[in-house]
Amino acid sequence: MRGVLELDSGGSPDNRRHDRCSADYQTAAALGDAPLFPGEAIERAERDLTATSGFVGSLAMIDGKPAGGASLRLSDGVAQLCGAATLPEFRRRGVQGARLSMRLAAAAAAGCDLAVVTTLPGSKSQQNVQKLGFQLLYPRAVLVR
Repeated sequence: MRGVLELDSGGSPDNRRHDRCSADYQTAAALGDAPLFPGEAIERAERDLTATSGFVGSLAMIDGKPAGGASLRLSDGVAQLCGAATLPEFRRRGVQGARLSMRLAAAAAAGCDLAVVTTLPGSKSQQNVQKLGFQLLYPRAVLVR
């Protein structure tokens, strides 16, 4: 299951269309994002993710241009929503919400009865997942020296 979401030029989530695509998991490359991590680390992560069973990626398009992407891993009735990103010029147009809805629908269709997601505290991502009914399980502190 790989999906492409097309939004109209207005970016309204009410005008979305879900399609399947056969593109390999290359969301970061397709989006043209400058990597925040060394290329070797990204390559290793992509290799590990694509080798993991139940893992799929999807790409959101607006007016034929890559706008955002997201990943999903299905395993033993659990859906792990991960790897979501939206290019800055496409933010506030429903891309992340549409990707969340598409992944939750796919998880339900696959028989999952639990979905999990990790976000930064207080982020727009946290707000978006809570709008869909997710509840905070616990806060996690990451300490950096």
